[in-house]
Parts: sequence; structure tokens; C-alpha cells
Amino acid sequence: MYLIDSNLVYYGTGLNITPDFPSAKVTAALSALKDAFISDISIIELIAHHPDPKQGKMVHDYLHTLPLSYRAVTYPGIQILNDFRLPSTYEAAKYAVFHTQVKEFKVQYECQLISFCLEAIVAAFSHILFKDAKLDTDSKRQKLMLHMKALLVSNRSFLQTLVTQALVEFYVDSDSDKLKGKLEDALSILAFVTNVNYVAATKDEYFYETTPATQTPGMEKNIALSPDFSHS
Repeated sequence: MYLIDSNLVYYGTGLNITPDFPSAKVTAALSALKDAFISDISIIELIAHHPDPKQGKMVHDYLHTLPLSYRAVTYPGIQILNDFRLPSTYEAAKYAVFHTQVKEFKVQYECQLISFCLEAIVAAFSHILFKDAKLDTDSKRQKLMLHMKALLVSNRSFLQTLVTQALVEFYVDSDSDKLKGKLEDALSILAFVTNVNYVAATKDEYFYETTPATQTPGMEKNIALSPDFSHS
């Protein structure tokens, strides 16, 4: 069984032209395959990057010429596949609406994945700091752990908003360098606050809010809060 990558469809339709993969050669190879399929992820990719209904028609008609089966991987994938491939007659007006819906789903899906990856990087970085010799007591290590939890939880909404904005802009201007720069900026912010949290932990201190009215004498009501950059 063969999984067909979306790039092969680009080459076959002529949407991407390269001497290494001429359209006729790619089409002949795909047509000769048996037991091949294309996933909804590839269909979503093809639609999201081609808002022009003329390009959408090229993809739609091309896929109808190939002996491919379709497989849904994502939750709404089966509906996306059916809406795109089942009508044998292509309708440009419906494609415009369909493209918008698919792009919105793709941005949401990618935002969740990218945000998770950024948080995972920060978590790995904090794990390395956790083993640092300066964190030589359980109290210091606990403070770093609570600070990091607060950092990731309190800024999750802001991080997802930042990533979403970057992706929306990318699907307008297709500037991958700008997208990369924005994601690197987001990671830099998280890394900076991680370092601040680490320094506070080495000093056995919290960032905290104090509520005098409810505070027990001699005790601090500590809430491990990292700076929330969503208001900066």
C-alpha cells in the first residue's frame, strides 16, 4: 500500500513545476500504482494553499483521474474528503466557501500542534535546569517546578493566540521566513521567563501574590506566577 504525498499532486497538476518531476512522468507513475491512497491531511494541505478556484479545480479534476482511495486521519477529515471528492462536477462558488472552512480548521489544528511543541521544548529545557547543581535543595527544586507549571498554564492562551496570528498571516503571504521568525520570538519569550524562574528558584524565592486579609501570620500565600506577556 502506498501513501501519496501532496507534493506529488502539485507536480502532477503542474501547480509546482520542476524538471526533476515533470507532470507527465509523475502522472504516469501515480496512475500505475495499485492499492494507493491519499489522506485527508494531504487534501487539506492542497486546498488550504490554493484559494484560487481555478487551482482548486485543477486539484479536484486531477484527483478524479487517479485510481486512489481516500483515508481520513483527522476528526472532520471524512467530511472534508467527501465534500471535496464526491461531486463529479466542480463548483467554483462552493470551493471558495470550502477553502475558507478548511483553512480555518488547518490553522486551528496546526496551532495546537505547534503550541504543544513549543511547550515541550520549554519543559525539556526546564528539566535540564532542574538538575543544575545550584538547585541543591528540595525547596528550590519545588519552586522551579511550580514556576514552570505557572508559566506554561498562565500563558497558554496567549501563546496559542500568537501562533494563530502567525499562521493566519502565513496563509495570506506564504512567507515561511516570517512565520519561522514569529515562532522563534514566541520560544524566546518562554525561554527568557524560564531563565527568570530558574534564577528565582536558585535563590529559594517565589514570584507570588500576597493577600493580607487571608494570610496566616508568619506564612506567605504563594502563587507561583510568571510574568504574563499577554498584557505587554
